[in-house]
Amino acid sequence: MSTNNLATLRRLFFYAFVVPFTLNLPASALRAELLARGQEVFSQADDLSSLSADAQQIQGQLEEFLAAQPASEDAQELQSLHAQIKQLAQSQRQLSAQEVQTLNVAIDSAISYMSTLPEDAVRSRNCSPAVIIRGLKVLNCRLINIGNTLRDINNNVNSLTSTVNNFINADTCDAITPIRSVPFTITESGKYCLAQDVTYTGSDAAITIAASNVNLNLANHNIILPEGSTATAIAMDGVNEVTIENDSLRAANPTSIEETETTGIRIANSTDITVKNVNIDNLNTGIFITNSRGLRVLRSYFHNITFRAVDAFSSDDIAIEDSKFVNDLAFTDAGTAGVRFNSTSGKLDTPSCRNIRISDCQFSGTSLGGPIQLRFVDGALVENTTVSVDNEIFNANLLQGGSPNTGATGTDLDNALTANSIIIRNSSFKSQNVANGTDGIVLAAGSGALIENVVVDVNSPQDPTGNPPYLNGALHISASDQPCLTVSGVDVPVCGNPNAVYSNVRVSNSSFRNQGFYGVIISSGTRNVVIEECIISRNNRGIRIVGSTFVTLKNSSIEDNTTNGVLLSASLPSLPISDNPNQTFLSSSNNTIVDNRVSGNGGEGIFVTGVLFPAGSTEQQPQGTSATANANVIEHNIVTSNKLNGIRLGANTSNNSVRENLVIGHLFSAAAVGILNQGPASGAFAGNEFTYNEAHSNITNYSAGIAAIVVQGDPALAGQNINLGA
Repeated sequence: MSTNNLATLRRLFFYAFVVPFTLNLPASALRAELLARGQEVFSQADDLSSLSADAQQIQGQLEEFLAAQPASEDAQELQSLHAQIKQLAQSQRQLSAQEVQTLNVAIDSAISYMSTLPEDAVRSRNCSPAVIIRGLKVLNCRLINIGNTLRDINNNVNSLTSTVNNFINADTCDAITPIRSVPFTITESGKYCLAQDVTYTGSDAAITIAASNVNLNLANHNIILPEGSTATAIAMDGVNEVTIENDSLRAANPTSIEETETTGIRIANSTDITVKNVNIDNLNTGIFITNSRGLRVLRSYFHNITFRAVDAFSSDDIAIEDSKFVNDLAFTDAGTAGVRFNSTSGKLDTPSCRNIRISDCQFSGTSLGGPIQLRFVDGALVENTTVSVDNEIFNANLLQGGSPNTGATGTDLDNALTANSIIIRNSSFKSQNVANGTDGIVLAAGSGALIENVVVDVNSPQDPTGNPPYLNGALHISASDQPCLTVSGVDVPVCGNPNAVYSNVRVSNSSFRNQGFYGVIISSGTRNVVIEECIISRNNRGIRIVGSTFVTLKNSSIEDNTTNGVLLSASLPSLPISDNPNQTFLSSSNNTIVDNRVSGNGGEGIFVTGVLFPAGSTEQQPQGTSATANANVIEHNIVTSNKLNGIRLGANTSNNSVRENLVIGHLFSAAAVGILNQGPASGAFAGNEFTYNEAHSNITNYSAGIAAIVVQGDPALAGQNINLGA
């Protein structure tokens, strides 16, 4: 948009807002002023055609350049490029004209709407400020959308300018080295250009970059790897300051992992590498980088990648921006169309990938191993990113002996064995047609994570038993993958190494839904987690806090889950335990559940329980061993219309505080009460406090629900609860 147009719009805002309150003009004068300024915008909108001026200037320079050159192969090459630029410039002019029309229609609609506002205001409250402000907001939103469209057009023109400036600014054709056949090795710094499509039938690299300070412009030509190839299109090792742009790297046909190991760009021991405006199609791996620093991937497109679009090992300072990852394949052995960051040896004591940024990207199609995998990562940011995936493979595959492969196959964002400072914000993760056993976001064995303004919609079927066999969740936070317990027949850890935890996590303003097992699961020794202002809905179970401490759930909505809304328990009481020589079980203690709304769930609203392991449930654990749920705080919650009890304290709970909750309307079961204490029959039960709760409109009189308290504790505690009637 031209400067004049921007100035006009500023004046439009000025007249719409300032006139009614400072000049106090009549409504008719205000309307006339707005319409006049709107017409001025229309008359100047054709200035948008200047967006194609860069392309026209390039065209003129090319014509002058060609007229002065001999009829050589280089001149013929430029002549071909000139024809392409003319075609692109014409398309750009047409696109600009179309956007002018769109701008006219949008502003005309906005001005027409605003022109009615003063009259309406006069009829109501004499030019009400609220009416004018609403109109301004409508106009502002429309102009923002138009501005985004024009920005995209301008980016297209800038890309066009960059494509040919290398040719225009060169003193002679020899200043840019053409590449007409492969294999080709670049041994000197400078500018290189692919002159035509090439097919590489060898087994190494089509183009090898063996020098630093290289610009490789493939001028929208293709490097093609034939079917069955195991080659790399572009390779480099031990170089720096390399740019690869405007190219297409592809295989003749997409192939499965077993059939090929084709790679688009292979980077080793290098620094400051830029890949921009690149299309990589039908390959096994898009970009492979190891022991390097400073990779930047911009405005690139990865399509039908059968293993990894970007696969990074022990590399730092990697940015992937404004790129798309699309996979339309149905190979059952394909890994992912996405990105992975890992360590070269897969061990915690080896270098990791540091300072990773993924922004403004889109992941869509089929992914069997996870669109984004952050393993051994120290510092990562994922923002403004959308993931929409159709997963078919499921169930977590944990390799024993401390292997980092804790991430479930079919996981949207798998952050297994992450170190520090993971930030995920302003992003969406949505799966389609997934089977049970699929996680959404996984955080495991690290410290420091922020998740905000995120939506995770796993869309997996509900577990028909109501008792999920796997610890999968739309959000899954867990400790180390090195288990102290192993669940017989299920290849996931029961609890992490007690000395290795995931800690210091904050989750805010996010939504976790449609998970066949858990909306949120926090397990295996996790501590210091805050979940606030979140929505956890339409999952099999809402949120489960198991074997974890100092977890805070506040100001959140846990609604319409199939079974329990909130489950706080010791480590996995429902699964048989084996291989437990340390006799270790993790309790849940010092957790806080406060100021939440827990409503419409198909089981308990809030359920707190420890566990007593009976005879025969363990191979090396003595009968009667318990893990408790103690010193937890449940306060100021609104618990309403759940199918079973509102708040239930089960076996082996002690010193918990249940205070000032409002428990209403549990009418769906003859046994339901507002607050139920299970009592000491199945384990230790002492010191729990129930004070100043409101419990009414429940199917059973609340006093029956506190019978165990009267027997075990101070009978006066029962009297501190108010409105105890049915």
